Amino acid sequence: MADVPAASPRKKGLLLLFTIFLIGLICGAALLFMGARLAGHLHGWRMGPIEHRPPDPIGHLTRELDLDADQIERAREILDQSRREMHEALEQTHAELLELLTPEQRERFDRLRSRHRRGRGGGHGMGRPPHLRPPPPPPLPPPPDS
Repeated sequence: MADVPAASPRKKGLLLLFTIFLIGLICGAALLFMGARLAGHLHGWRMGPIEHRPPDPIGHLTRELDLDADQIERAREILDQSRREMHEALEQTHAELLELLTPEQRERFDRLRSRHRRGRGGGHGMGRPPHLRPPPPPPLPPPPDS
């Protein structure tokens, strides 16, 4: 059997340096993953902030209750109808509020609604957790004295 020449001290040093680097890389990735998980940025293995994904009540109900295909379809219809009704009720409420406001108050109300939508990620989902929200805009100017 042929003798394997001994590795030079330089090669041993480079191998040791590479091994230390690789261990550090793995440990860093693990710490980053655990930190992101604790901060709420990971849900299972799916990456991305949870608040940017729309809630999935059908999937949750299907997993928890073992719904069959008919139940899933009916649940989807019920939830869709409920969303439409809530949206219509909210729009009606806003219309009624606008009727009682002065033109200047309507303008301020519209700005408030716009700020509210921006803070909720464009009106979708449950909003961002406090530590991920952008700083609030400056307060609205006080109404002029009449």
